[in-house]
Amino acid sequence: MKKSIAMMMVACVSIILLHGMEERRVIVTCNTVCSAGKHMKSDKKIVFNIGGTKLELIKGSIVNANNKVDIIVLDRSEQRRLEQPSFGDSNRVGDFESADNIIYCKNPDDESGSEDDTYRHYGTNFYRDMWQSAVAHKIDTKVVLVVGPRIGQDYDYVSGKGRVLVPWYCAAKKDAFKENTYDSVDKKGDEAIAAALQDLRWCTNKILTAGITKNYKKIAMVALGAEVGIERNKATPVTAEVIINFARNPECHNVIGYEKIVLYVKKKSEFLQYSKLFTEAIMQK
Repeated sequence: MKKSIAMMMVACVSIILLHGMEERRVIVTCNTVCSAGKHMKSDKKIVFNIGGTKLELIKGSIVNANNKVDIIVLDRSEQRRLEQPSFGDSNRVGDFESADNIIYCKNPDDESGSEDDTYRHYGTNFYRDMWQSAVAHKIDTKVVLVVGPRIGQDYDYVSGKGRVLVPWYCAAKKDAFKENTYDSVDKKGDEAIAAALQDLRWCTNKILTAGITKNYKKIAMVALGAEVGIERNKATPVTAEVIINFARNPECHNVIGYEKIVLYVKKKSEFLQYSKLFTEAIMQK
């Protein structure tokens, strides 16, 4: 027992625990060999130091990032379904637009608990009427919407099953070599999931690159895709890897780097998975 305690003290020398009334922070450096997620199951916030960038993982509302960062980035599809219905949909993945510094949130009565991790594809009727009771928050910090990948459902023929509902990913992506030209993506089944995850990686990297090139030093963002049909356990490793690589190697993007990146999640499962992945990634260096 004494030997185990001694080893733990050496291994965890880089972890600093700060106890407060509402939260408990863990500052994790590259020397850490403990899993913060394993020991922080009930926490709402963990702070990591990665390559000179402070990375905050928060389970809560991104409205609380107001006046704490330079820019807030939201998923356009998630925000649009909480506004009054219109014909203003877009599937041009990676496109940005202003949100007039307004963040739409579900009414607390409509918000499922953090333990509820039920999968819901994009377009499900579950969210159909939530816009009527949604709450609009006008904030001071600049808010930008990004068209992120989303997975719906459509019928397809499956051998042995006939026509069944399968994952469907339909999007338009800007051509890297032709100005004002978009390439179409239309995939079903496993190919739809793979294509959406590929665009999730690209889109998350584009957000971080665009923000820093505009001299924003503190950015808050939601976990793209999680509320619009991409399974959280599949999206989380992709987003985590992009953020870790960007924070650790900003020179690869010809930029100096952020002072702070804040990632907001809604579900306990996401919070625990991200904290585990961030810590494991740090341990590898």
